[in-house]
Amino acid sequence: MPELFELAIDYTVDPEAPTAVEQLEALPPLTIVVDRDGDVWQRRGEVWCSYETAPCTSSRLLKYKPVAVVRVQLRPVAQRPAIEEARNA
Repeated sequence: MPELFELAIDYTVDPEAPTAVEQLEALPPLTIVVDRDGDVWQRRGEVWCSYETAPCTSSRLLKYKPVAVVRVQLRPVAQRPAIEEARNA
């Protein structure tokens, strides 16, 4: 059985915000951006989705610019057995 890991999330915000539709559409699927109001959007296929909003196109999302691209990296923190031992100590 594979060992389980707890994961930490590292993220950075790209310093150059996309300003054109072509730049947003060139981002890979599942990319996360944050708009000027602090709303988080994720690219799903050809649309951007956010919590409690209708999906929108890249051109509509740019109405809320600047948008910051967030790069997320998952990394293992510790093996689960070590965490459980620490909690029980």
